[in-house]
Amino acid sequence: MLANLVVVIHIGYFLFVVFGITGILAGSKWIRNIWIRMLHIAAVWIVVLEDIFHFECPLNTAERNLRSAASADTASGATGALNFLLRHTIPGSVLHAFYWLAGVFVVAALIWDLRKKGE
Repeated sequence: MLANLVVVIHIGYFLFVVFGITGILAGSKWIRNIWIRMLHIAAVWIVVLEDIFHFECPLNTAERNLRSAASADTASGATGALNFLLRHTIPGSVLHAFYWLAGVFVVAALIWDLRKKGE
């Protein structure tokens, strides 16, 4: 049950990052809130830093450990589904490039917005 909670949190994190980038591109007002924007930048850069330092996502680790402790299938849930969808359908080099581009994009978009606001 706790592993399933980790799955829900992981999927929520993933969707927050994706919808945040979509919101920036669409010019949505909700993403312009500075607190949401800072949380979004932090969420994106956590993934970038995991990539730089070759750390496994703590949510993947937590879910796998919880499923192992419960003798459940460790390839299920977010670890299995997201890794299958992302890592098995998208080459690693493309995924790494996306992480980096997303990291640069969210910071550049914030700077752009702050400069426009200051004009």
